Amino acid sequence: MRAALVLALCSSYAGAAAQDSRSALDPITSAVIQHPITTSSAAARTHFFAGVREADLARFIDANAHFKEAVAA
Repeated sequence: MRAALVLALCSSYAGAAAQDSRSALDPITSAVIQHPITTSSAAARTHFFAGVREADLARFIDANAHFKEAVAA
């Protein structure tokens, strides 16, 4: 059941990705967090995902620092 849900999310996102050339480099992650990641900057993307990871681990100060770096990149 879970695999079917992931597959459905990925296939529905694929259509949106084809319409927007700036769409997320990682469609699975975008489907999970339900927001497209629209950056062409590898540094911004890296800091964004590091910030998400830190926030998930309840390291909010570290997460905020990564999010600020993502915006600055």
